[in-house]
Amino acid sequence: AASQLHDAAGVVVRGHKVYVSNRHGNTFGMGSIQEFTWNGSSLSGGATIASAALSGHQGWHGFSFAPNGDLFVTTVNSGTRRFRDSGSGFVDIGGTGSGAVRDAWISPDGNKLIESGSNGSIFVSDVLANSIGPATVFGIAGGSIMHQMTYAWNSLYVTSYNTHTVHRVMFDANFNPISSSVVTSASNALGSAFSPDGNEMLVS
Repeated sequence: AASQLHDAAGVVVRGHKVYVSNRHGNTFGMGSIQEFTWNGSSLSGGATIASAALSGHQGWHGFSFAPNGDLFVTTVNSGTRRFRDSGSGFVDIGGTGSGAVRDAWISPDGNKLIESGSNGSIFVSDVLANSIGPATVFGIAGGSIMHQMTYAWNSLYVTSYNTHTVHRVMFDANFNPISSSVVTSASNALGSAFSPDGNEMLVS
């Protein structure tokens, strides 16, 4: 039911679980991740597995799981927070100072964190064992108010809300961005996904 959510802003499917990030509810301050179980036809559950500990970390948007299970969640104004499963719930173990970001993506090798920034850039950081390295800024030519990111065809696809476009970011062997280009237009582009065979892109 919609009443279980609080301005849902991100969705991740992982195994037979569906995870939803809550930006906020009727009042600012409902940053959380909820976990649902998918049985092939319906969802059940809705347990809150992580929530913001500080008021400055509220307003959650896109998020990703790293290969080791750590959870990286973007906030409306205060960068990305990193959570680790303690066995009895996810615990905040640190974050970035990237400011207003809207989605987080972890490279397949688990070594890079990329955040989409509202300033038309992406932020690239090294993911260390228990911390996150300083970010470098990569400008997306023609981008503004970047939002969700999807990885396909060895590239990262980033939506740009203000310019109504989707941008493809190319990487080197270490997942450092080296170029970007516009691949399609979509009014107020927010989210994106690819079909299972990778031949179709869907943009909200």
